[in-house]
Amino acid sequence: MPALTEDNVRPLWRRPEFGDRPEVAARLHRTVGSAYMNLGSQEVSAFHHAAADSLHAARGDRASDEALANTLALAELAQKQERVAEADSLLGLVAEHEATAGPRVRALHGLL
Repeated sequence: MPALTEDNVRPLWRRPEFGDRPEVAARLHRTVGSAYMNLGSQEVSAFHHAAADSLHAARGDRASDEALANTLALAELAQKQERVAEADSLLGLVAEHEATAGPRVRALHGLL
């Protein structure tokens, strides 16, 4: 599979139909990323989860259920790729919001 770059993959947030709805594009990227993770394609999954993370960051939205579910997915990818420090850091971000968002986030990520 060729490397994923913005030259050969058009991110969802660049599509005109999602230009004014970054939260929809972020959710779609997370969903597509999760599908590829389940298929074992970590590179494609990472691309989509990173895109969702960028969209959440651009909106200043790091603590919503959707953003935290995506952060959990990024942590899972980091664990699978044996990037332990990165996984721990990402899980720490989620843990900061555990009391208010924990059960909903785990449900969104499919952990319940």
